[in-house]
Amino acid sequence: MGKVRFDGEQGISVVSRTSPQNFTLNLTSGTRTITYEDCKVSSVLTINSGSITTTQTSTNTTLDSQANSTSVGSKVTRTLSNFTASIKGKLNVTIQGRRGSGTGEIEIDQTLTLTNRVREWTITNTGRLGSPNIVSRSGNLKGTVKIGGKSYTIEKSLDFNETSD
Repeated sequence: MGKVRFDGEQGISVVSRTSPQNFTLNLTSGTRTITYEDCKVSSVLTINSGSITTTQTSTNTTLDSQANSTSVGSKVTRTLSNFTASIKGKLNVTIQGRRGSGTGEIEIDQTLTLTNRVREWTITNTGRLGSPNIVSRSGNLKGTVKIGGKSYTIEKSLDFNETSD
């Protein structure tokens, strides 16, 4: 139920490429906006309206893709490095609780820093990539979230390693 619209663009330049799955890209000027309209996220949360925009602020972001094989079931490893972005937006939400429901505004103003994120994809029988899995990630999320006019400070480590968590 509801509508979600994704809009965006990304500046991309090829640093090196030896095959469709083996390449290094430089990423610049990325912007992505997610707009919500009457989206029931769960039994207790509905996003009535609003949008969140992520704007890349880093200038030396790279995406490195490596595959040892192109056969079905093989893994493609993609590493995103040095990505920083601002995340801003306003959402009008309704929360259903045991004591009734309430509607209010959420305002987001945060900075995302990903030092490194490694994701594996599996090559499907159609030659496409599927089943993405984050193998590791290092970085943080900092900023504020305002709920009903009250500001909360967010400082969250995004560090994750599949082999240690």
